Amino acid sequence: MENPPRRWAQVTAVAVGGALGTLARAALAATGHGLLPIMVANIAGTLVLAVLTSALLTGGGHGRRLLALAAGTGMCGALTTYSGLVLEVLRLTAPASAAQLLVPLLLLSACLLAGLLTAVAGWALGSLLRDGRAQ
Repeated sequence: MENPPRRWAQVTAVAVGGALGTLARAALAATGHGLLPIMVANIAGTLVLAVLTSALLTGGGHGRRLLALAAGTGMCGALTTYSGLVLEVLRLTAPASAAQLLVPLLLLSACLLAGLLTAVAGWALGSLLRDGRAQ
C-alpha cells in the first residue's frame, strides 16, 4: 500500500491539472461555438498526452509520476472532449436529410484522423526528448 502523503500528492496533482485543463477548455469555448474549439482542445490535449506518455515512459521517480498525473490525467483529461465532439456533430445533423449528413461525418472523420496523426507525432516527439535526455 502506498504512503498516504504520497497518495494525497497524486490526488492533488490530478486535481490541479484538471483545474488547468478545465480553464483552458473554457477559454477555448469562449472563442466561439461549433467544432473548431473542440477540435483545437482535442488535438492540443492529444499532443500533450502523447509527448508526456512517450517522454516519461522510462525511469523517473515520484516527481515525474506527479507530472504525468497532473498534465496527463488531470489537464488532458479535462481539456479533451471527444464526447463533446460527437454531440456537436449530432447537433449539426439533427434536422438533416441523408445527403446533409456527409459534411458533418467528414468533419468527425477528419477530427479523429487528426487526433490519430497528432498522437503519432507526439509519441515521436516524446521519444526524441526521452532519447536526448538519456544521452
